[in-house]
Amino acid sequence: MPANISPSALDGVAVFSGIPEADLRVLLVLAEEMELGAGEQLFSEDEPADAFYVVLEGGVDVSSRGNGSEDRFLSHLSTGTAIGETSLLTDGLHSVTARATEQTKLLRFPDKRFQELLDAGSLPGYRLVANLARVLAARLRTAGDHLIDLEAKQSTPVAQEDDLDRLRKIFFTDWRL
Repeated sequence: MPANISPSALDGVAVFSGIPEADLRVLLVLAEEMELGAGEQLFSEDEPADAFYVVLEGGVDVSSRGNGSEDRFLSHLSTGTAIGETSLLTDGLHSVTARATEQTKLLRFPDKRFQELLDAGSLPGYRLVANLARVLAARLRTAGDHLIDLEAKQSTPVAQEDDLDRLRKIFFTDWRL
């Protein structure tokens, strides 16, 4: 269903930070409001990514199978968090599974509608992309810090070197556009 959300609902959401209210209204026209019950899946790892979401109320757990067969918990995302935003920048598959931990209200921003906005030269669209770049850069910096911590804590350098090299490649090579 189309979103009937006030721009003030996006206060505190980093990807919308600093965007004027009039521009937020333009962006909200793209959004669809949705709800998930506790335990319901938002999307699954390796399925096509076609939208990004903002958690308005509730929470979402993010997990990944990685190279294994069992899901590993990665993070809990709460109110004000965007998820799946890399789908706006790349055509691809979700790298994680996202599941609601409680009754959760979200905004869904379909990639196709957002791309149409960008193709039309929309300033609100470009402002959102600039914010996405800042958010993703901060996440990359955090991932790099975790990688450095992992390297510093390694007790058997030979056994862990392959994993560290793989992570370096993922975070510092494969993310180039």
